[in-house]
Amino acid sequence: MSAAHDPGLKGAAILGVDDDIDQLIVLQTHLDAAGFTFFGATSGEEALKLVPRVAPRLIILDVMMRGLDGFETCRRLRQDPAAAEVPVLLLTACKTEADVRAAKSVGADDFVVKPFDADRLAERVRRWLSRPPTR
Repeated sequence: MSAAHDPGLKGAAILGVDDDIDQLIVLQTHLDAAGFTFFGATSGEEALKLVPRVAPRLIILDVMMRGLDGFETCRRLRQDPAAAEVPVLLLTACKTEADVRAAKSVGADDFVVKPFDADRLAERVRRWLSRPPTR
């Protein structure tokens, strides 16, 4: 089911953060097709500036980025009143138990391993957007 089939999710703003522009395009293509509104940022710093302007309902954040990595960006998002309640999915090629623990320690809500299946990612996005705030 796409966001178009759920009126509460249609057009929901998703902020994707990755310093690989090709990865952002892949995310945008799949999430736009699923009925969401996608905003992209190519750095943690840019994401922190965009949050108050776009008011995302969910953030998909790459871990390994130049400058602020995904862990530090997530930590800062959790300190920002505009983003403290927003679900954060960390997207990364890292998949060790230590990576999962690190993701949880900075306040990430979920951990998605690259390469990802577009349909499964869209389903996880819908699931997180359907949940009430947890913080």
